[in-house]
Amino acid sequence: MDWSRDAFVGLFFAVTQATADVGNDAAVWVLSPVILNQAFSFHSFVNPGYIPNVDEPVVDLYFGPNAQILDTTKPAAVIGPMNNPRIVAQRGTFTVFPRVENVTPLNMFTDASNYLLKICIAAESINFIKNQLTRYGITRFALFPDLCNIADEINLELMQEGQIPSA
Repeated sequence: MDWSRDAFVGLFFAVTQATADVGNDAAVWVLSPVILNQAFSFHSFVNPGYIPNVDEPVVDLYFGPNAQILDTTKPAAVIGPMNNPRIVAQRGTFTVFPRVENVTPLNMFTDASNYLLKICIAAESINFIKNQLTRYGITRFALFPDLCNIADEINLELMQEGQIPSA
């Protein structure tokens, strides 16, 4: 599961996926990776407070393709490789889940309130927040820096300026 170290990026994904016109509220989930890893008992294998990189042997040992079935179904927080422009732009981090048949959603664990917080965003605030994020430079192109998105960004700006008709 993808996460971001940037609150504005998390907010962008929450409000972008929401459809304000149907009155659906949005939500941002806030994760404490240190507390999650303590709950997983990852601190038994790495220093307390340390978030391992996905490439480290300890991550592969418990979550890799040859990992043994664990006594826990709880995920752990890891840092991904910064080898992709999207991961860098989105300040991406991840939770990795053990290899089990039925994955339990993170918010369904009995201790989830210790490391997970849900912030609700009222539907009537979504369009205002989208506009504010754009003003701060948090746009689809900023988070997905590729040619398709730059073309979409230019077209959107031209439509907003009235230089081309909207669809």
